This record gives sequence, C-alpha cells and structure tokens, in this order.
Amino acid sequence: MSGQKKVVETDNQQDRHLARHRNGRWRFRLEQTYSVTEDMRDCRTTDEVSRCLLNFLQHYGATNLLAGMIPPPNSSRREQRSHVLLERWPAEWSHRYFSLGYLYRDPAIRLVQRGCPHFHWDEIRELCSVCPIGRRIINEAGEFRLREGITFSFPTLESGMFGFSVAAEQLELAESDRFALQFVAAYGLGCALALAGGQIDRNTVHLSRRQREAVAWASEGLTTDEIAERLNVSIHTADMHMRAVRAKLGVANTVHAVAEALRLGLIS
Repeated sequence: MSGQKKVVETDNQQDRHLARHRNGRWRFRLEQTYSVTEDMRDCRTTDEVSRCLLNFLQHYGATNLLAGMIPPPNSSRREQRSHVLLERWPAEWSHRYFSLGYLYRDPAIRLVQRGCPHFHWDEIRELCSVCPIGRRIINEAGEFRLREGITFSFPTLESGMFGFSVAAEQLELAESDRFALQFVAAYGLGCALALAGGQIDRNTVHLSRRQREAVAWASEGLTTDEIAERLNVSIHTADMHMRAVRAKLGVANTVHAVAEALRLGLIS
C-alpha cells in the first residue's frame, strides 16, 4: 500500500505543484513552447509531430522519445507496435524490446499503468520493486544511450493510459522544466491522436462560459482555490467546473486539460 500511495498523485496535488513551480505563473514559461505548439498544429503526419517534439526536447539534451497507449495484456507483438503513436527511438532497441516481450516486464510501463503521473528513470527502483528482467531491461536500454529519462503518464476517461518517455545519454532537466515538458507532451499526444483519427475534435466539445474561464485561469497556473477567487464562486463550484472541463475533454488532470483546450482553440 505504501508504494501505491507514493505513486498516486491527485489533481489537487498537481495544483499545489503548479503553484510551487510557476515563478511568475507557469503559463509564462510556455512562451518558450509557443513555436513548437504552432508547428505541431500544422503537422500532417505523426512522424512530423515526432520531429517537432524532438527539435524542442533537444534543448534539454533529449535525443529520443517514445509515446503511445499501453496495449491490453497479452497483446501480440504486432498489436503492441500498433499502439505506438510517436517514435524517435533506436530501431535496434525497439526491435529487441518488442521481440523479447519486454513491454509487460518493463518497470517504467508498470508505473505508467499504476497511474504515476511522472518519474525520472533513476527513481524507478525507489517507486516499485524491480525484478531481474526489469533490471536487465534498464541495463540494456543503457547500451543504446538511453541512460537517463523521464516518463509522463496521461490517463484518459475513455481510452485508457498513455505513456510518453523522453531519454538520452544525459538529460539537462531542472524540476521547474517539468510542467512545460508535460504540457508539450500532452499537446503532442493530442495532435498525434487527431492525425491517427482517435481524438475528439473541436466541434464535438462545448464548454460553458464559466468552464472556459476556469480552464483559462488554470492555464495561468492558478489552483482551484485561486480560480474560485477569480470567478467569485465557492471552491466546490470551481472544482466542479474543472471536473466538467476534464470530462468533456476526456482527460484526467489539469495540465492535460489545458493542453487540449489550447490545441482545440477553446482558450487562447
């Protein structure tokens, strides 16, 4: 149970983290990401999205990325590969990984399945028990210059769990960079899903005026308490607005909701 508590982070906890790391509001940090989101919006293939993302991630030393939906248990190798949406990963390592059935033994995948919102790879042994095969997977990834990484998980209300990993021989990430990366990862996943035909589009989503205002304030890094103050409503009502936003966008956390609302043009 203690392990589970360690990896489960509520949306309110994410709100507190946003408040702690937003130095002049975390949204302002996203000015650095404006160009990449505009580029991704113009992409016509998932491969183009991958390229845009990696161009941005190289600022943090990243050389590789991999993202997709976690497939159902006992899926075939072909089915597992079909769940990959974005890929800039060493081809030889991908072939070995899927050929040897590493997916369901990978401790990083286990943490994503358990709903861990984000973790650095050097935290894996602390967050979960790692079996001998899991240790082998970690060590073999290092042979392909995938020694340091960070993984984000994105639970959705309908489609299951998505994982997004960034890796390199050495990453140059400050803790304050994490939310910008999480936002860009969520935005990129939304673009990739739309191109793959598996994502909601703007015409299917209607947010009320209050819901738009709530998610717009959330995009500035405000917590639920602060959103309530700006809207002159109770904390319960502000929380209700944000829950409705997440439900309509089919996502489960605030950062993902902000990314989708921006991608769909529901806020600016």
